[in-house]
Amino acid sequence: MAFIPVPNTVELCFVFSGGPKPIRVCINITSAVAWTIAAMQGLAADVVDAIVADGLPWVSNALAVDHLHLQDLSSSSAPAFDWITGSGSNTLPFAGTDVDPLSAGQAALVTTLRTTNRGRSFRGRNYWPGIGRSALSGGGQIVGPTRVTDQDTFVNSLAATIHALPARTLVVVSRHTGGAPRVTGITTPVSSHDTNNIVDTQRRRVQP
Repeated sequence: MAFIPVPNTVELCFVFSGGPKPIRVCINITSAVAWTIAAMQGLAADVVDAIVADGLPWVSNALAVDHLHLQDLSSSSAPAFDWITGSGSNTLPFAGTDVDPLSAGQAALVTTLRTTNRGRSFRGRNYWPGIGRSALSGGGQIVGPTRVTDQDTFVNSLAATIHALPARTLVVVSRHTGGAPRVTGITTPVSSHDTNNIVDTQRRRVQP
């Protein structure tokens, strides 16, 4: 499939270790101007600080955020790199703080990123791993409200960290419309998000 550029947009992926395979959870952030390597590094450092500050109470300590991977989506030759340090002494890997053993590797709670527009091109889904076994109920199909709140709180913190600089915006990216690829991807700002209590699986997310 041909590369579809997305102007002024960086894909930032959380790369988890400790599970059966590496797990990536990715979000997209736009800038009011073209991204520089220094600006991408500043974004990465801020996100590492948010990870350490929040302590990932919703993730089993069997998993850790090993590093961040950032890629400028503006062109196929734009910069990409891995990152582990915050603005101070904070560093990755950083493990979850829930002492509960990890549930099945593909189990995840979904946080839906919403925009003011309708349709699949204008919402995103993030499958966050690390559900502890004791959090499961209903035959392993649901979790309690505390686990949902923990995940939503972290995503709120993540969004606030991104928006701490007015030039940065958390967005949903669309590269296709009506089943056909766009020439250039489009971005729509995230206006809200929500997490439900249903345990989902997304086997593709375990691929490195």
